[in-house]
Amino acid sequence: MVDLLRSRWLMLVAGIWIQITMGSTYVFGLYSESLKRELGFDQSQLDTLGFFKGIGANVGIHTGLLLSLALPPWIILALGAGQGFLGYFMIWLAGTHRIRGVQLWQMCAFMLVAANSQTYSNTAVVVTSVTNFPTSRGTVIGLMKG
Repeated sequence: MVDLLRSRWLMLVAGIWIQITMGSTYVFGLYSESLKRELGFDQSQLDTLGFFKGIGANVGIHTGLLLSLALPPWIILALGAGQGFLGYFMIWLAGTHRIRGVQLWQMCAFMLVAANSQTYSNTAVVVTSVTNFPTSRGTVIGLMKG
């Protein structure tokens, strides 16, 4: 049983599931209208918010540097989960008026933090999987990012 839990195949399957669950930035279109309505944003402000979502989701050099410091992947995943919770929780608090008077720049910061959390899972999962399957790197990356 211990061999199964440390199997590179189990890690690959777990990595695929992690990647599936970290696609929260792709559903921005589902809740953006609610943010627009609840916070009184116009389309230009919503576009600005979407721009910061894109920056957050695509700038992940810091996660690679953290992994280069020999931090184990589970710590990288935990950091990303914590950051994602913080960012999306703040967005939820603002959208439900539990915090009042939130400005656009604050929402942009919340969105950047929330969207950037996916870079942690991307880095941890892809690097670990490529390390576990050195002769099948292209296939592994295709499965992870496909």
